Amino acid sequence: DCLDARPSLPAASVDAVVCDPPYGINFQGEGWDGRAIREAAGRDGGRPVSAGDAYQAWCRSWASRCLPVLKPGAHLATFGSPRTAHRLACALEEAGFELRDTLIWLYGTGLPKSRRLPGGRASSLKPAYEPILLARKPLAGTIERNLKLHATGALNADTCRVEGRFPANVLLSHSPDCGEGGCGA
Repeated sequence: DCLDARPSLPAASVDAVVCDPPYGINFQGEGWDGRAIREAAGRDGGRPVSAGDAYQAWCRSWASRCLPVLKPGAHLATFGSPRTAHRLACALEEAGFELRDTLIWLYGTGLPKSRRLPGGRASSLKPAYEPILLARKPLAGTIERNLKLHATGALNADTCRVEGRFPANVLLSHSPDCGEGGCGA
């Protein structure tokens, strides 16, 4: 667990955090994505009344522990699930982060995490995207001052431009069979 190493990091020493935590959707009944989150949330903040409350409390807990080691203006990017990203967003704000944007990772691969029911019915659809929440630790003064003192707070958008266009907040995944001749998906 990366949070085990967090206490050894000096305050305001990290430029960015990129993470892909469990999504709190009880993925295939795995304890780490359901029961463990509810238990950890209960230890850290009382007794949440629902799985959604537990997930939000758990996310607030780990995000709160990331905040002190980040430099002012440092970004945190975290993957989420379409079903629980709203809880993740609230938890980041409650932890002290400013939400800056949501990137969308679109993909055509994968299978639905759904129960097959009689008559061709299912309990859910196949997701085709994952939100990536982009948050920032509050700046120390103006953006210019923050950049000068900490070299954080802004994104280098010019390096992401394609043919001079500003980068979009969409990431697109292709099938391994896609190539210059066409898309295999």
